[in-house]
Amino acid sequence: MENKSIIAGVVVLLLAVLLVPMTLSRLNRTPSTSTAPVAAPAPATPPPVAPPSQEPPARPVLDAAILDKLLYGMTYSQVVAVLGGEADESESQYERGKTGYTGPTLTIWKTWVNPDGSKLRVGFVESKLEQKQFKFRERAKESDGER
Repeated sequence: MENKSIIAGVVVLLLAVLLVPMTLSRLNRTPSTSTAPVAAPAPATPPPVAPPSQEPPARPVLDAAILDKLLYGMTYSQVVAVLGGEADESESQYERGKTGYTGPTLTIWKTWVNPDGSKLRVGFVESKLEQKQFKFRERAKESDGER
């Protein structure tokens, strides 16, 4: 009885090993009834984009009257918003013992230059507007205005 069950198991195993690959190969050869995937339509060509302008937007010419709009304690980003553009020049000034301060100070100067050569210069101490100046063209030193 035991031998018969072993023989039956071996026969089933042989049939499975032989029949499964044959069945799979037939399934692969049969044409499928499903439809082939439909290719998506080609995307529409976008309209040509004009190249970006090489010139930044024109910044207004700054004059001495703009000093009244700049308030002490403003941050650099607030000053940029009032003036309409980033500074043209930047420099720093270190002073060891400035009167009225408890220690040395570092002033960051930002300068906006007009086409006529006049300049607006503001100084920031600890990221807050501390000093503001308007300098007319270099030709007339006595015409410099400072506040």
